[in-house]
Amino acid sequence: MLDEIDFSSTETVVEFGVGDGCFTEEILRRMPKDSKLICFEIDADCCKVVRDKISDERLILLETGAENVTAELKKLGMKKADAVVSSLPLAVIKKTIVRSIIRQVKALLGKHGRYVQFQYSLASNRDIKKYFSSVERKFELLNIPPAIIYSCRN
Repeated sequence: MLDEIDFSSTETVVEFGVGDGCFTEEILRRMPKDSKLICFEIDADCCKVVRDKISDERLILLETGAENVTAELKKLGMKKADAVVSSLPLAVIKKTIVRSIIRQVKALLGKHGRYVQFQYSLASNRDIKKYFSSVERKFELLNIPPAIIYSCRN
């Protein structure tokens, strides 16, 4: 899922849907020492697990939804992201919220950023393709259940 991101020059990475921190740990491992990882997670139990498990000064874990990404980054003094990694189940989120999140991601990434979205269905394919000029899809058959990984650029 993370192979499409060039971590060598990232300053700010955003992660949506942290869960138990599986991707979070790997993102931190790949990121430069002076980068920041801003994570969004609405589940308080998941946040506790991640806070107990990961101690890294580059990590900022926000207990709020991804639909607040622009406002939250602004509070932190940030205007852009180099990459956004998302495990959000877009197919079960209200369409208006999904579109808001994708529009915000597009604006935050600028011309050179990368948006990587992990999904189990093609339900959000049209919404993703509508906002990004370059959308590559890969199927990860080793994942159980098999997953779709979208890699998008403006």
